[in-house]
Amino acid sequence: MLRKLMKHELRATGRVIVPIILVLLCAALGARFSLTSFLDSKNNVLIVLGSLLAVAYSIAIAGLFIACLVLMAVRFYRNMMGDEGYLMFTLPVNVHQHIWSKLLTATIWVVLSGIAVILSASILVVGYAIDLGPMLREIKDMIVNILNMEELKLLVFALVSGLLTIMTGFMLVYAAMSIGCSFANNKLLCSFAAFFGLQFGGSFISGLLPSTETVAQFFHLSSSTETLIWIGIVHTGIRFGIFYLITTWFLRNRLNLE
Repeated sequence: MLRKLMKHELRATGRVIVPIILVLLCAALGARFSLTSFLDSKNNVLIVLGSLLAVAYSIAIAGLFIACLVLMAVRFYRNMMGDEGYLMFTLPVNVHQHIWSKLLTATIWVVLSGIAVILSASILVVGYAIDLGPMLREIKDMIVNILNMEELKLLVFALVSGLLTIMTGFMLVYAAMSIGCSFANNKLLCSFAAFFGLQFGGSFISGLLPSTETVAQFFHLSSSTETLIWIGIVHTGIRFGIFYLITTWFLRNRLNLE
């Protein structure tokens, strides 16, 4: 059932995110064209047009991530706590499946948005601001290094840490909305208050946890990049677990669809 929920979520959100990604890629092509043509021209109109295309590219990047974050938050609110909640909670699906379908879909779109930004930046600079030959050689050396088990392990840990950080950010938003919408009035204001309260509480709990140096000394570990990443994963994982438990508890026990 989780797969069906995610399929529905990806379709619903893709109608908004995919066009924005296409706009971003088109803006990158336009900005690239402005770099190679308009900005080298002595015509003031063409220079202004080229500058506008470059600005449009920057706006497209910001708009993509803002739209992604806002859309995922709005989808969670409308589906789980708005009028659609009456229908969603009549489905033969438990709260965990609802949360994970929203969370995994949101994470997928953030990752794809990041890939789209990298691709658009490559369109913009490769072969113009960056010499392609040396860059390809650097990529080749990077791949060779990654094939080394130690480097590959660090890469996997870094990817896990990044994904967990993204998911924890969304869980913070979900937990705040779950708390705020449990009140009868001023739900939006209560959600904002809960967001900042949870943010402060999560930072406070992270501050109580042992530092990297303390853990490294206790377990006789070298203060390496791997140790730093591991400690970061543990700290982020604890915050994720707390936000997840808060969200599930409020959706089960304090859900207010009025």
